[in-house]
Amino acid sequence: KVISANRRGGAIVTFLLLGASLASAGRVTATYPLPKPVTVGALQQDTAGNVYLAGYTGPTQGSPPASSDAFVAKLSSAGTVLFWTTFGGSKADYVSAMAIAPDGSISVVGSTASLDFPLTPDAAQTQFVTGNDGTTGFFVRLDAVGKVRYSSYLNTNLSVPPGSPAPQFSPTGLTLDAAGAAYIS
Repeated sequence: KVISANRRGGAIVTFLLLGASLASAGRVTATYPLPKPVTVGALQQDTAGNVYLAGYTGPTQGSPPASSDAFVAKLSSAGTVLFWTTFGGSKADYVSAMAIAPDGSISVVGSTASLDFPLTPDAAQTQFVTGNDGTTGFFVRLDAVGKVRYSSYLNTNLSVPPGSPAPQFSPTGLTLDAAGAAYIS
């Protein structure tokens, strides 16, 4: 849940609490429910005060469930859900990092165990090459209203010997330059 709390005479601050105690959050003034239970892996705010959340749907404790979907949500500064977008295949998919471009588009990276992860026709990598943990990375770009415009696997090495796992790659960092080019770690 996203909770706005007043910290002893200070400005209204937006807190994201996932099973945390409210003891240190101050006085709770409002609660804004999301469409599903979620675990948030990335949080950003734009210059207009809108809050972007990304992660996975499902239980809010522990690892992603076996069939979770990745999600991206945009909330207004007042807490209204402006869009809620989920994507993923038949297995666990989760977002670990997010960046907002000057044009309002949203880029996310994460990991997937889904052989049927939804890819766009222009995907740079369309093969699911897994590491020892049974996952591979992904990159997704959404437009400013939450529609998926680009989706690709992020594999570390497409030329592994048959029967050998690829090196593990679970992207955890993402930044965009002024032109919108993504840099992923």
